[in-house]
Amino acid sequence: MAGLNRYTQTQLASSLVGVPSADRSGQIIAGSIQKAASDFGNTIVQNAFKKQAAEDSLSINAANESRDLAKLEMEQFMLTNPNPSTWEAGRQSVLRKQQFTFSQQKFSFQTNKNESVKQKAFESESELLVSIAATEQTIQNDITVSGKNIIGIFSNPLATEKQKQDQQKLFQDALERKHPKNVADVMMQDTLAEAEEEKTENINDI
Repeated sequence: MAGLNRYTQTQLASSLVGVPSADRSGQIIAGSIQKAASDFGNTIVQNAFKKQAAEDSLSINAANESRDLAKLEMEQFMLTNPNPSTWEAGRQSVLRKQQFTFSQQKFSFQTNKNESVKQKAFESESELLVSIAATEQTIQNDITVSGKNIIGIFSNPLATEKQKQDQQKLFQDALERKHPKNVADVMMQDTLAEAEEEKTENINDI
């Protein structure tokens, strides 16, 4: 009778859930396996996203650092090479090294698009800045040389009026390429006064 009661209770429990108890256990196990597999897959995906985000961050930092370093190298090149006609070639040499560093970065697709825009802007900006700096330095070099020569000519007792006029025009034009005319006129008068002082010294030395 006890065995019959146990059998009846088992039947009753099974009928309440609509499936045999053995089948229900299999479904639970299968569900657990499926959930574990799903959790594992999600973990792999999340891990991949985190890894790529970290690589993007490292690459962005490296790209920014390479651009900052390139700026410093360009400035140093201009300081150690006083001839501005060499500056563009120097810029291109520095830029090639920076571009190689940029090309080695492990950007994701979207980050690469964004960083490429920044890189292109940097390259264009560096070209413009070096061009402007070269122009300004060329103008300043002209002022320096023209000013030196006008002092030499005006302080020379043997210089002709034609030589003086020609050199004065060269110096005036050089000054006005950098300064307003009123400022250039003042600088011209100061330079002529310096030339007159040197002329007096030269005469006294004869």
